[in-house]
Amino acid sequence: MQLKPPSGSNDGWELIEDVPFIGGETLEFVPVLQEGDGDVIKGKILWVKEREVAAGLKHLECLRGMVTKIPRELDDKYLLALGTVGRGPSGCWVVPCLSPRRGKKRTLFFCYYLGHNFNRNSVSVRLRK
Repeated sequence: MQLKPPSGSNDGWELIEDVPFIGGETLEFVPVLQEGDGDVIKGKILWVKEREVAAGLKHLECLRGMVTKIPRELDDKYLLALGTVGRGPSGCWVVPCLSPRRGKKRTLFFCYYLGHNFNRNSVSVRLRK
């Protein structure tokens, strides 16, 4: 499966891991930092912690089309799908993310996470068991 990079070209992008999309899954939104966690969490640590329960790229694509279904208190948060991991042309590992809401839209993009810190502006989208 080829990832669609921000530039619109697939050259050099590789899928590392992806959660299957079955349809009908129930999603939940969990802050990446809990009470007492400090101000940031390293991306690699976050990915290891979340990867077994995380939603993937296809789940975010569906959410992007249903912005009004996302709780309003998350309008200013980045929604991460840590169940999909790709490698960009530079070798950095990336995860898909929906940007904070702008009007009735959220933008889907890939954020670099290896070596990157996430803060309270980020929320993990999980598959509810």
